[in-house]
Amino acid sequence: MHGFDFALYAEGEPGRELCVLCWKTWYGFPVKMGITPCETKKISLDHLPEEDSKVKSRRNDRVRCKNEISESYLTMFRDAQSHITILCSYFLPGIAIRKVLSKAARRGVK
Repeated sequence: MHGFDFALYAEGEPGRELCVLCWKTWYGFPVKMGITPCETKKISLDHLPEEDSKVKSRRNDRVRCKNEISESYLTMFRDAQSHITILCSYFLPGIAIRKVLSKAARRGVK
């Protein structure tokens, strides 16, 4: 099982989760959607179960009051100790994120 999103390739459970989210988004989150094709395929994991995965599926959805991406940015910027690198052509930070970035800069984060 895998999913593609711009420069992202994901396998295993993260790939499945992204695939299901894409299907549901494409079809407008119908209540009676049932099982998506992503959920019917067996997934295989290339890493050992005890290995920690650093992949998370995050989304902002104003209708469903989900601000997961923004919260992730805030947490990462607050926790940054030495550097922050942003690789996103559409990164338009709001007031809260700009404040956290300014605080990080005052702490010496580059």
